[in-house]
Amino acid sequence: MKYLPRTATWVCVLAPLSAYAGDTPEPEAEAPSDPAAPLAGMDIEDFSLEELLNRPITTASKREERLSESASITNVVTRQELDEFHMFSLEERLSMLPGIEVMETYYGFSSVTFRGVLQTHYNNKSLLLLNGHPIYAPTIGSHFLAQVPQTAIEQMEVISGPGSTLYGTNGYAGIINVITRRPDKEGFEGDGYFTAGSFWTTQGGFAAMASRDDLDVYLFGVHNDSRGYPFVVKKDEEGLSGKPSSIEDIYDYEDDFSSFYGGASFKGLTLNAGYFNEKKDKWGIIPTNVSTGPKYYDGWLADLTYRHDLNEEHSLSAVLRTNWFEETGILAWYPPVSFAPGTPTRMHYATSKSGAELQYNGAFLDDKLFAVAGVSADDLSTKPYKFFYMEDVFDADTGDTLFEAGDEREEATAISKPHSLFDMGSFVNLDYSPVEWLKLNGGLRHNYNSDYGSFVAPRGGVVVGLPEGMYVKALYGRAFRAPSFFEKHVATSNVLFGGDTDYRSGGRRFNNTIGPEVIDTIDLAVGIGSGGYMARLGGFYLSTDDLIGRTAVVPADSSLGNTVDTPSYANGDGYSIAGVELDLKARPTREAYVFLNGTYRQGLGDEDVAPSFAPLLMNVGGSYTLRELVRFSATGQYVGTRTVTLNETEDRAARDVSIDPYLPLNASVALLPNSYVDIEFAVKNLTDAQYAYPEYIRRNVAEVPGGPGRSYFGTIKLKR
Repeated sequence: MKYLPRTATWVCVLAPLSAYAGDTPEPEAEAPSDPAAPLAGMDIEDFSLEELLNRPITTASKREERLSESASITNVVTRQELDEFHMFSLEERLSMLPGIEVMETYYGFSSVTFRGVLQTHYNNKSLLLLNGHPIYAPTIGSHFLAQVPQTAIEQMEVISGPGSTLYGTNGYAGIINVITRRPDKEGFEGDGYFTAGSFWTTQGGFAAMASRDDLDVYLFGVHNDSRGYPFVVKKDEEGLSGKPSSIEDIYDYEDDFSSFYGGASFKGLTLNAGYFNEKKDKWGIIPTNVSTGPKYYDGWLADLTYRHDLNEEHSLSAVLRTNWFEETGILAWYPPVSFAPGTPTRMHYATSKSGAELQYNGAFLDDKLFAVAGVSADDLSTKPYKFFYMEDVFDADTGDTLFEAGDEREEATAISKPHSLFDMGSFVNLDYSPVEWLKLNGGLRHNYNSDYGSFVAPRGGVVVGLPEGMYVKALYGRAFRAPSFFEKHVATSNVLFGGDTDYRSGGRRFNNTIGPEVIDTIDLAVGIGSGGYMARLGGFYLSTDDLIGRTAVVPADSSLGNTVDTPSYANGDGYSIAGVELDLKARPTREAYVFLNGTYRQGLGDEDVAPSFAPLLMNVGGSYTLRELVRFSATGQYVGTRTVTLNETEDRAARDVSIDPYLPLNASVALLPNSYVDIEFAVKNLTDAQYAYPEYIRRNVAEVPGGPGRSYFGTIKLKR
């Protein structure tokens, strides 16, 4: 597991820029017909002000359509916005969208929460797509945003609401589809950047693209190295405070990553591949300072797509796809409590997903009816999830060697043997416009899983176009999330058991099974888009059911060998949330852009609604370019009070603890001396706001330390 040195980052930035030695570029090529890249071959200057805010999207219906006309609540983030606001990561930009809250879990995951539907330890209640390709780790069900190099992004299409009808499992509360860049013109083009700043942070990235006749090739990469911001704990689960210990003596929240993505396209054939690695250092498997250590994530993906246009109205496409992930975690002390005898421990698993999809797109009735239909099949597998000693262990009395470094810790191993399953889905989506101002949408997915059986995910909606660019949308959708291999098969005695568990207890036989969790969502929105202005006001209601959690108990002295009552994964009840979202955007001139959005949501009824999301979120930002020489930008974010209900213990009753609201502000200035070089200066968290994230998973402590505080960065960008 190797990471690029900083000198290599400079090579990555400069190499593609120096590689071009061709003649003057030829006239721009026509935009390709690939539906996964509707903006390919089109420069930002090709769009009118209105088109900049109402760009074509493909995620909502798997075909190209305008944002205001789609049967979805979708936000679009463009490459231009990422540049204007000096965003370092996808998490940073996603957190500025309506209804999206990004929180850090104690385990070190950046949890992307849509509309208050809280994640578990992992990002498994939202789905990450890369050019329509679902990518996640089947062992834990999570996606990794670091897998996408920011230099590759043309636009992100972010759907708030269910997406399982077209994309299957994990399209539960939201969809994030990253559309990558393609060459704008014949010849070579490229750009790169290098950033340095607080916490010994360095980050470099590059984009290199070339086009000749019908052949496009492209390669993107980003490397980040950071000492990390101070990670100071108020109180861990043992009541200890201060900086956590670590096997590497790293006391700050380190987050290093490298990601690369590239491919080639020739006529209707496209091949893409990507690789990433990430290192994070935070709390371990539970929030105790003694268990902290680095975690290493590696993954790669590849897909091969062939698209054939039968004629102007009908086309077929076929995709072969695969992705693989591996995690290695280091625990400075296991068991993860200071009062028990322990030793440094390594944990590891590997997992993969491979499959194919066949899709048909067609237009009928003089383009009044658009149909998308397809079938998909995937094989998912996991290797064992095991724990290993990192040091020799000796008998305290005799001095004999009990275990050697590298031996398996069988009492801690989570999944002792490999597992696999087969998942198959068939889907159809219809958009019918009997008159120009009305669109009727309906879709259905039938999903078959070899572990839990069949599931049906419908969707439906009405979009009404009104005069002066106004529209009204009424939408319904159902989505599901299948249990991960970990949730089904974990078997760590006296710690945790999976939902698919057979055992005997008290003379009875138990055969537990676990199935998908479900969400139903209703949206009603009204919007207007005219000139360079857009506004949307909407309300939503969502209801979850069969939520997967550690809610069951395997009694002590069962046939599984546990000596104490042990929690087990199971399907439980759900909760309901209702909310209102306001989204305002304006680009009155090409030099100016402003946005303002806000969300208010609340749990309903007598159900046990997890209150740890912030009821009120607000985001504001603006940028202005002066005489094409200087660009100023600023953003602000308000995250309201969140509440954590702490568990009852022997020393205290269950009680609610409030997590303070926070308001970080960011600002940047970019000098634009010519069309080849930009020089930028940015201040993050200008007011040095101190904040924390709710620890809503185990609920033995109230919060996870947030950060960073005020920080400074300088960037140089090179363009060709």
